Amino acid sequence: MRRGGRDADRLRIETGQLRGRNTLRVVYPSGDIVYGGGRDDRGRGWVSSWNTEMNLNDDGTWGGPNGRWNDGRRITVSNVRGGTCAIDTGSGSVRGDRIECEDVNVNTGSGTVQLDDVRSAQTSVETGSGGIRINLLSPPRNLRVHAGSGSVVVGLPANTGADVDIETGSGGIETEFGLQIDRYERNGLRGRIGNGSGRIRIETGSGSVRLLKRS
Repeated sequence: MRRGGRDADRLRIETGQLRGRNTLRVVYPSGDIVYGGGRDDRGRGWVSSWNTEMNLNDDGTWGGPNGRWNDGRRITVSNVRGGTCAIDTGSGSVRGDRIECEDVNVNTGSGTVQLDDVRSAQTSVETGSGGIRINLLSPPRNLRVHAGSGSVVVGLPANTGADVDIETGSGGIETEFGLQIDRYERNGLRGRIGNGSGRIRIETGSGSVRLLKRS
């Protein structure tokens, strides 16, 4: 293994048994890891800055005091531009703001998701357990939100036009937009906002859903 990069001389390479497993570890001596600018995975645009907050132990593993490998992981992303912006974590909360990407994709097995000041044509956010809150600065072409359990709050520009499909296993549905209703049931509705040019799909197993109008 060869170390490289600006902080190569600060990295430690360690091996041996850890929590009953054979490991090869690259240990970074700080709890803050910052990724600088670069092109996205499609070679388009620039990521201006990524700031990631993680709970790291001195031995190079994830985890909190109970010793779970995936415990307590938290990711914060700010001031990002690019073609595709994707965050995928097994567990832990995700928080982001000032995101301007053609595609935004966030997936966490368990944990809350909060995204503010997002400009994206296509946005997909999913969490197995936890609430989701998204505030969009531009009308979406395609917005998909899924929460296994937890409430969903979506802020949209006043000029948004979209076909809307909302389903909730238990919990109310509230909207500040005028909707032309095609189907209304106890746990869901389908309708249209404005000219219906985009598509919004929201699902939650348990929890309320709110569509808020941004000024």
